[in-house]
Amino acid sequence: MNENATRSVNLTLLMIVSVCLPMLGAIDAPAELDRAGERGETSGSCSGPDACRGTDAGNTLATHHNLTDDFSWTGTETITYYGDASAATSFSSTSDDNADGYLLELPYGYGYTVELSWNHTGASFYENYAFMVSLGPGDGSMVSYYSGAWGYFYYSTGGQISVGTDGTTEGNTYGGWYYDDPP
Repeated sequence: MNENATRSVNLTLLMIVSVCLPMLGAIDAPAELDRAGERGETSGSCSGPDACRGTDAGNTLATHHNLTDDFSWTGTETITYYGDASAATSFSSTSDDNADGYLLELPYGYGYTVELSWNHTGASFYENYAFMVSLGPGDGSMVSYYSGAWGYFYYSTGGQISVGTDGTTEGNTYGGWYYDDPP
């Protein structure tokens, strides 16, 4: 083969690539690849347990922590908060130390999933009942884990309960939605 032919082919390919590359840069990446809105954990400015607020999230609407501003609402996000149940007493659904409430004001079209997990190593029968997730409106009509709630979920033998507003539940044995369709 002629030496000049190889050089000509290489130069031709180089010219084609140099023309095509700027055009490829103008193509936007698919939305599925935009992970800028995802966060794995809370930032380093955590003030303590109960959603990094440093104060007890409480069991009344007045003491619940509003988490709405923690989200950017630009797509799928995952934020992890760590809690503290060391002050919890024996079973009491009304004790401020045993119940923490959080508020989310969702833009139209959004939903959420709550995953509650705890150290279940060496757990006894009663510890399977120790944690519960209850979902309901944040307008003050939900006055306990069941009264005014959309549903509540409890009893886990694995130390994890997950509940989503899309109707999915995992890890719980008891509880459920009060209506056929979740919110």
